[in-house]
Amino acid sequence: MTVDKKELGHCLKDARKSAGFTQEKLAEKVGMSPAAISKIERGLTLPSLDNFIGIVNALGISADEILDQVNHKTYRLKLSFLTERFYRLQHRDQMKILKVVEFLVDNH
Repeated sequence: MTVDKKELGHCLKDARKSAGFTQEKLAEKVGMSPAAISKIERGLTLPSLDNFIGIVNALGISADEILDQVNHKTYRLKLSFLTERFYRLQHRDQMKILKVVEFLVDNH
């Protein structure tokens, strides 16, 4: 599974704010620098597995919960992008795609 850095950062930032922590307080709790927390929240870098577990534990949330949020947002963005492209196609091409999708869904 590929994790979208920006979405993960956004979800972690939302969780931190919901928990009432500043970046400094979270960094202190998990043994990281505030600058490292900032980079993660801005989607510039992914946390190591150990840091990710430390962050979610400090925020009192599960890793699954955060990753589900990230995946849901990522899929919504991809779906939105594909929908825009789909509507730009000619009607006959849209119908071909719908038939393929219906077949895949019906035979899943």
